[in-house]
Amino acid sequence: MNDIMKKVSDESYLIKMFDDFRLGYINKFEVYPSALKLIKEKRITLKRVKQIAWMTCKIPSNVVDDRIEYMQILENQL
Repeated sequence: MNDIMKKVSDESYLIKMFDDFRLGYINKFEVYPSALKLIKEKRITLKRVKQIAWMTCKIPSNVVDDRIEYMQILENQL
């Protein structure tokens, strides 16, 4: 898969996750670890995650920052 298609696939996956979160099918402990993994793998930027979160759920960027930071804290405790 070329780089552009992979990026589209990653973004589509995250859009679907945030949409499922908005609908109540999944919770923040499923969405944000997935987003953090994509960020750490440099497959998506934090800026783009914030855009997707706002576009799908109207989640403000400072909330995304707080949740990503919290997921990092939890990850470091394991």
